[in-house]
Formats: sequence, structure tokens, C-alpha cells
Amino acid sequence: MKRLALLCALSVAGRAFGSFELALILQNYDPADGPTALHITRWDPINHLNLGQFLVADAHASSELSLNTAAPGTVDLIQIDSGVLTTRRYNYSTGIFVSGLSTGVSMTTIAAARYVGSNLLVAGNFGGTQQARLYSTAGTLLRGYSMPAGTLGAVDAVTTASGITFVLSRQAGTSSGSKYTLTSYAAGSGVIAQSVTLLDNTTDTLHSLVVTDTHVGVGATQFSDRRFVPYTGTTLGSVGATGGYVVKTDSLAQGHGDFVWGFGIDTAQTRMFFSTARLAQFNSTFWETSSANYGSIYDSTIVLAPEPGTMAAVGLGLVALLKRRKRR
Repeated sequence: MKRLALLCALSVAGRAFGSFELALILQNYDPADGPTALHITRWDPINHLNLGQFLVADAHASSELSLNTAAPGTVDLIQIDSGVLTTRRYNYSTGIFVSGLSTGVSMTTIAAARYVGSNLLVAGNFGGTQQARLYSTAGTLLRGYSMPAGTLGAVDAVTTASGITFVLSRQAGTSSGSKYTLTSYAAGSGVIAQSVTLLDNTTDTLHSLVVTDTHVGVGATQFSDRRFVPYTGTTLGSVGATGGYVVKTDSLAQGHGDFVWGFGIDTAQTRMFFSTARLAQFNSTFWETSSANYGSIYDSTIVLAPEPGTMAAVGLGLVALLKRRKRR
């Protein structure tokens, strides 16, 4: 009877837990562990619930998060260790370290890194060369992407399900500040197909890319400087701006369908900002704040529940609860 009750509870709880998107946010401060401690914080961004955090490493200037579809229930922390591109895999429900991998790829800094199938798409500084590159996890260079003339920084790169790649880069502004460019590449190609200017002569910082079947979204430190670009194949349409609230946004993450999430920390490091928008519109926004004593946000990703890892965590919690009741 107890087993039947447990199975029913698992079924109901699994559906309830899996009814929202789970945000995994990489942050570098927790009062208990000190200012260099790097954590992954789990949030229910819809109901604004902090679901706990776990320690992963000391803070690095270059640290990224990515989900590998071949390893459900886990998240990879991608960093440079002693000048080499490495990954550290964690069970995001329990916080337990699963495995580590050194690719052997030499890098100076990572601006962005994410899985494309079982390969790693990385943007950053490769020993003085600012570029986006595709590597196997064994360290084999599969493709290098040509950058626009005068590139000062490769900021981010993302590949669609159909194989089209978009790269965000930074150049010197026409008269001052910086210029940010979005570039498209055909499937299987590292040759530029088209480039468009997103912002010019700006002091703001553009960062993470998100993409749907029809639009590319570009994050910015200030919400009002976010951009979105429609595309058909490698053809880029007119650049659109968001408008709306001026909210500090440190990282963008892809949610369900064409929804995207933005996360940020205020300068006093006492409040966390959550914002959401539909990528095709990107001026329809909602945001709130939460008391959170965390520092800088390095990166974020969204787990689209239900996911085996989250189900397992719910199951373990219920089993522990039943055992405790039995001891009583």
C-alpha cells in the first residue's frame, strides 16, 4: 500500500514540479562561502522561488553554463583551467559533481560556450585571436567562423536546429564607444553570409544570444538596449529595439517557445531582477525583484521541465520523507 502511495505521490509531484521552467544561474557570491565562491542557483522564475544553490568552484573571469542533451539531469560548467578549455558536469538537482573533461584546447578567455549536439561552440580569445570556433569535446577543431573586419571581441555564438550559426561581435564605434554586429553563417560554413549593426557608438554592453525559428534576440546590460532581428535562412531583417523598462540584465536564457528570460543584479548586490519577453515582440515585458545577497551573474540556462533529473530529485525527497515518518 505504501509503495502504491509513493508511486502516486511521485506521479503527482513530478507533474507539479515539472510545470515550470527551472532557471540555473551561475553567480559568484554567497555569504557562507565568500566572494570568490562560484555557485549555481536554482530558481523557479515564474513563481520567483529560490530552490537552493550548490558550490561548483572558485570564480573565474570566464565561466559559462550549458546543457548537453545527451546527459539529461546535468549541467556543464565550462571554464579555462591553466589555459585549457575544460568542462565540469554536475547533477543540477543534487549539486553532485559527475565528471570533468579537459579538451586540450588552448584559450585565453571565454566569452561564451554552449553545446551544439555533442560539440562545443565557443566564442572568445584564442591566444590573441578573437573568434567563434566549433570543437569536438576531444579538442578537434571542426570549424572556425570568419569575423567582421576590425573585431575587438567575439561575444557570443549560437546555432539553430537547422545548422545556421549567428555570432555577436564587438568593434570600435564609428566615432566613440563600441559597435556591436550580428553575423550569420550557413549550415556547415564558417564564411560570413550577412552582417548587421545592432548598436553603434554605445557605452552599453551587449551579451548573450537567444534564438527561435524566426528571430535572434540579443541581450544588453540595460533592458532598453536589447535588440531582436528577424531572419530567414541566413538573411537578416531589420533590427528592432525593446523599449520598456530600464532593468539591469546580466544574462539572457531561452525559455519555452519564443519566450526568453533575463536575469540581473543591482549595483548594491542586494536585489535580483527577473524579466521575460516574447522574442518576436521583445517589448512585452514583466519583471520583479527578489531579495538575494548574491554578486555578479556570469551565465544562465533554462531547463525545460519535465526533466529526468528534476523528477529524480522529487522522488528522493519523497522517499526521505516516508522514511522519516516510518522512524517516528
